[in-house]
Parts: sequence; structure tokens; C-alpha cells
Amino acid sequence: MTSANTRKLRIAILLSGSGRTLLNLQKRIEEGTLSATIERVVSSRADVLGVERARDLGIPTEVVDRKTCSPADFDARITNAVAGVAKVDWLGKERAGA
Repeated sequence: MTSANTRKLRIAILLSGSGRTLLNLQKRIEEGTLSATIERVVSSRADVLGVERARDLGIPTEVVDRKTCSPADFDARITNAVAGVAKVDWLGKERAGA
């Protein structure tokens, strides 16, 4: 039986840049100083280094391009993409309308 103290926090990462913080979190997980798993990465841009880095780490990655959907659809797609995780972290600086 797994106690609450030994369960790993399931994280989803929202990013729109290089993914440097993603790498820092992954390093902490690998070192054992952060008891978590990065379950998925979601980006609003396909052409950023963070998407490549997440895929290189084997993390399921989804791109939701805000330019191709309405604001309501964008929000719904992001919500669906991160469903089931315990914590969602927004890394970097997302520009309004980006």
C-alpha cells in the first residue's frame, strides 16, 4: 500500500519558450530532490525549444496553437490536455495573444 508521503506529484507543464525550467525540474526529479513525475507538456507554440526538449525526454507533448482556435476552444483544449494531473505549472512568460 502506498502512503500519501511516498506518492509522487503528477505535474503538467505549460510552456512557450526554451524549456529551461522544465529541464531544471526534470533534473531535481532525477536527483531525488523532487518527488514528482512530469506527465505531459503543453505548448501554445510548436516551434519552441521546450517542445523539442520535452519530446527528447520522452514526455508526452501537445501543441495547442491559440491562433487556430477561438479563446473558448483554446481554454477547453488546454484544460483537457492537463486533465488528471495534480499540479499544473506555467513556465516562462506567455505573451497575451501569442
